[in-house]
Amino acid sequence: MIVIRIKRAKLVNLGACKEGLTLFDAIKAGQDEVRARKGRKPRASLRLVWSITAQLWAARDSGGFFGWLVDKGLAPRVSAGCGADLYGADLRGADLRGANLRGADLSGANLSGAAHDRWTTWPTGFTPTEQAP
Repeated sequence: MIVIRIKRAKLVNLGACKEGLTLFDAIKAGQDEVRARKGRKPRASLRLVWSITAQLWAARDSGGFFGWLVDKGLAPRVSAGCGADLYGADLRGADLRGANLRGADLSGANLSGAAHDRWTTWPTGFTPTEQAP
């Protein structure tokens, strides 16, 4: 299990975009609220369990912020090389640049608008299209 911790000040110092800071603030506020209900103090940083699901959600829904986090070394790149079941996954607009999807099942996955590059590793015989076969 990978756990990443990010402080808002670090994002600001590295020049995070307004949308990224807004996303950070919303997630952090949610975590702080959950901790408060349990009688705990807020953490100094955002704490994320970095699962394949979290990575794909971030790649799809963060509007480029995920790619920026990876570029700055604050988050690892998606790796689904161990047989991830992404059958029918909604990956519209996901940032899959450099992702290792070698062993993933992408049957029926929606890749409409997904960004990929020459470092993206696809399953054997898979050709990326907007809608996977």
